[in-house]
Amino acid sequence: MTDIIKNWHHQETDGKRRPLRGDEIKQLTAQFNSASDWSNIYVTDGFNVSKIHRCSFEGRVEIGVFSDDTLRYENITLKTGLYGSHFRDCVIGNNAAVHNLLYGSNLYIGDDVLILNVNEISSSENASFGMGISRDADHLSTAVELINENGGRAVLPFPGMTCTDAFLWSSNRADKELMSRLAEITRKSCEEICPNKGVIAQSAVILNVKAIRSALIGPDCIVDGAELITNSTVLSDSEEPTKLGAAVQIKNSIIGYGNEINSAAQLSSVITGTAVSLSQSTRICHSFIGDNSFISCCEIANSLVMPFHSQHHNNSFLIASIVGGQSNIAAGATIGSNHNSRTNDGELWAKRGFWPGLCTSFKHNCSFASFTMAAKGDYHSELDIKLPFSLLALDHQTGVPVIFPAFWFTHDMYATMRNAQKFVKRDKRVFRQHQQFIEHDILAPDTVEEIFEALYLIELWTGEASFTAKGISFDENSFDEIILEGKRVLLEDPSFCSTLAIKAKCVERGRSETILKNVSCAYNMYRSMIRYYCAKNLLPYMQENRITSFNELRSSLGTLVKQNDEEWINCGSMVITQSTYREFIELIKNPQTKIWSDVHDLFDSFSLDYINIKIAHAFYALTMLEGASPQEMQEESFWPFLREVCEDCKTIAALTLSSRAKDFSDPFRTFVYKSEEEMQCVLGSIEDSVVKQTAEEMEKLIALATQYSMEPETAAGGDDDDFFF
Repeated sequence: MTDIIKNWHHQETDGKRRPLRGDEIKQLTAQFNSASDWSNIYVTDGFNVSKIHRCSFEGRVEIGVFSDDTLRYENITLKTGLYGSHFRDCVIGNNAAVHNLLYGSNLYIGDDVLILNVNEISSSENASFGMGISRDADHLSTAVELINENGGRAVLPFPGMTCTDAFLWSSNRADKELMSRLAEITRKSCEEICPNKGVIAQSAVILNVKAIRSALIGPDCIVDGAELITNSTVLSDSEEPTKLGAAVQIKNSIIGYGNEINSAAQLSSVITGTAVSLSQSTRICHSFIGDNSFISCCEIANSLVMPFHSQHHNNSFLIASIVGGQSNIAAGATIGSNHNSRTNDGELWAKRGFWPGLCTSFKHNCSFASFTMAAKGDYHSELDIKLPFSLLALDHQTGVPVIFPAFWFTHDMYATMRNAQKFVKRDKRVFRQHQQFIEHDILAPDTVEEIFEALYLIELWTGEASFTAKGISFDENSFDEIILEGKRVLLEDPSFCSTLAIKAKCVERGRSETILKNVSCAYNMYRSMIRYYCAKNLLPYMQENRITSFNELRSSLGTLVKQNDEEWINCGSMVITQSTYREFIELIKNPQTKIWSDVHDLFDSFSLDYINIKIAHAFYALTMLEGASPQEMQEESFWPFLREVCEDCKTIAALTLSSRAKDFSDPFRTFVYKSEEEMQCVLGSIEDSVVKQTAEEMEKLIALATQYSMEPETAAGGDDDDFFF
């Protein structure tokens, strides 16, 4: 990033520029040009004096070479050269076409830049361009106050800042040494790239803009009709051009590559990732918006939003929150709609896949497990939801929260599988391998560990409900017995389980218990999805590496296999182990880590090994599900797992199709269509790409599981090429 921005602007080099000759000054004057001092105008050999008309110059101005060509953008074609414009202390590149720039001051204008009908492009000598440094003793560093409105989690922005960087900085506030190092790293990184002039980089297009002040505009950027861009950096290149459209206002911000910002969007103290779309008068301040997010109309403030966030309704807002990405905020949703304390210091923390429904209202503080879906309702008190892939709803008669664990799996498998597929397809980043790694899969180490915690909690709450129903007394010393009783009831006596009033504890502030629904079904579906996660990671790995047994699998993974339980963190959409995360923090504190590219190298090194680490985690998850350690589990326990996987895959395929079929069979969904043909024209086929892709994936896993589930002597009797199909 440092080298890229350094190359955006021309360096002032007297050795390559010469003063104007007398005949050139005479011709420029005849072409209605003027200068406060012609001796301060420098040109390059090959300078075409006929290409400058009706311009005025102040201070030192350096001018490149203009050819007889034209520059074209869509339906606009302009002659190269300078026409009807004013320049003060500017460096102008080769073959630029600048028409009607009323005031240009302290600028580098790159090669092949097209500028038309712009009121002002200027920059101060001490501009920071939205970066978190102060080059003027009279001004403080620009800070972006994430997650909390009182500024307690503020970060200093810089070009190329990733969601992982923002998470690392904002979520470790008690580590004073780390905070100091990150600020120092930011200052050093920014000082290396901050020019002494504003920049309109090579091949950029600036049309019909009111004002651009103290800004770095990257190569091939399109700015068409913007209202104001001030103290900001806009990253762009030929492969991932950023486009800023009509009536846009951007202040004190860092805009990422491949962004599309238009339709009067207003940004103040905002950092955006790559391929972000902002439109329709959306208002965002003091926030980080992650890669591939699509936001319009709404209001977002003081939030850290991770990749693949959608929010496009005028009557929704997101305040003082951290959202783990792959999320969608519905119309009327008011997140952080009120404060339950005496100051504005509340926060809402939601992990991946947060889907609050129509007209949901949450108060600070709240915490939500991954892929929590919330039904319409005004949730009056703080919530702590620990069951992932669940539906949260309100009992409209009593106002008591109700949780349907594993709702995504049990009631809408189609949405589950669609989410597993769509984020890969929607990743618009061109150079993904050179940018932050994003975990697209909804079943990954972080969410699987959450499912394990959910299994434990459901066993605990079910055991307590069973003992209570049976009149068996228990206390905190009966912990192991409660867990065993809960697991027994859930696995062996589902009919009895269905009669129990199973309640979650410590979910809502002020309420000791919260109702759980369909617990036995959810428990078994959680287990099925863990098996599916293990199978889809382990079986292709075994096939690719020609592994024929469980013991070979364990041996091949070696030290990657987890020896004990470890927390996984969604670190800005990069899923990482707690121990690695803490190790990286200590390395960042080391003075050898000097600039942000050094920090990024640490996380990139983990992402390169992540596939194998994930496979090892799947192995560990399998042994946990079977109630053994990685060292204890035997080959004999692997075969039943494989047979169960076959049934799980059949169930997943069937549930995907049946949940999709609801749209085609429910009379209240179909009566708006005059015929089945019309319905298919509107809705498409029942067996769409999601259903077909899911069925194909399940068939492949079933085939692999069937082959590996053979007894060793049976499998060995076949042809070797048949075994590894």
